Amino acid sequence: MYYVHPFIQSAALLFMAGAFYGGFKRILNRHLGIQTRFNRKMHMTLGGISIILMLAGTTGGAFITGILWQKLLVTGTHGYVGIIMIPLMLSGISSGIYIKKRVIIPHIIAVMHGGTNILVFILAIYQIWSGISVYRNFF
Repeated sequence: MYYVHPFIQSAALLFMAGAFYGGFKRILNRHLGIQTRFNRKMHMTLGGISIILMLAGTTGGAFITGILWQKLLVTGTHGYVGIIMIPLMLSGISSGIYIKKRVIIPHIIAVMHGGTNILVFILAIYQIWSGISVYRNFF
C-alpha cells in the first residue's frame, strides 16, 4: 500500500517536467527573443495534471504515514517539505487558472506563477532524494 505514494509522485514529476519544458520555451520566446513555439494548451494540461497528482500524492503520503505510525511528520524533512509544497502548489495552479482566464496578464502574476512552479519542481526533485532515505530507514 505504501508504494502508491511514490508511484503517484513520480508520475506527477514526469508531467511537471513536461510543463516545465513548455514554460521554459515561453521564457525563451518572450524574454530572450529566441523564436520557439509555445504550446499553451499542452503546458496547461501537463501543469494541471501534475499539480493535481502531486496534491493527491501528498495527501496519500500523509494518509499512509498516519496509518503506519499514527502521527504525521514522523518522516522528518520529507514530511515538512511536503507540507511546505502544498500552498506553493495551490498558488501555482491558482495563478495558472487566473492567467488562462485573462487576455492581458499583469507581469507580476506571470513571474509569480513561473517562480512558484519552478520552486515546486525543485522541491519535488529534492523529495525524491528524501523519500528514498525514508524508505531505506523505515522499510
